[in-house]
Amino acid sequence: MKQEMRRIERLIPFQKGKDKILIVGCGPYPHTMKELLGLGHDVMALEVRKPFVQSAIEFLGDSTRVQHGSVEEMPYDKETFKLVFMESLLEHVDSTDKALAEGFRVLEKGGVLNILTTNRLRFSLTGNNGEFNVPFYNWFPAIMKESFVFHHLHCQPKLANFSSRPAVHWFTFSGLCMLGRRAGFSKFYSSIDLEDAEDKSIRVNRIKRFLLHLIQRNPVLRSVVLVLTHFGGNIYMLKRQE
Repeated sequence: MKQEMRRIERLIPFQKGKDKILIVGCGPYPHTMKELLGLGHDVMALEVRKPFVQSAIEFLGDSTRVQHGSVEEMPYDKETFKLVFMESLLEHVDSTDKALAEGFRVLEKGGVLNILTTNRLRFSLTGNNGEFNVPFYNWFPAIMKESFVFHHLHCQPKLANFSSRPAVHWFTFSGLCMLGRRAGFSKFYSSIDLEDAEDKSIRVNRIKRFLLHLIQRNPVLRSVVLVLTHFGGNIYMLKRQE
């Protein structure tokens, strides 16, 4: 989490303890939230499943920071948070447009929405896709995906690990950029865009440093790397300051 915050601080000025953070879909054991609180950040969480809300409260030992609610209709005023995390959430929502519009609404101007989600182009030799117990599911055409979702919901719930909200959205980095622009976001970054060649782990390795400089400065190489590395990786959406 420290590394994640360093990346975000390369995008926006962030004042620990003053700027507010929201985690949407914190789950029953919000480890990320606990770590951020331990680092001195002011963090709130939103969770759609009531049993998870209670578990999260017990896990944190604090009843004031976790609320029940939907990402598509958040119970917060506009421009409340400087940073919003959506971790393993967007693939499960009913409406991606509503979810991103709400993320945009509750962000301050100049704030960042950090999304961790599925990748339609993920490749695994075994066909593992992280969501459905069907090899190479993410590569199936849309109509076949819909049939498996139907079969999971009505006949064989173990297909997606008994989830009442299976992953129904599969993204690419460019697709997420398009959805983000539709919601009003202006700039988009991957993890590799926010790596710093002066970080110790990169600085001491000349090959790593050379490759990072090359990728960050060449749009063709960057696009290839994004296809190959965006295995459910991060995308950072920036809301305009003005």
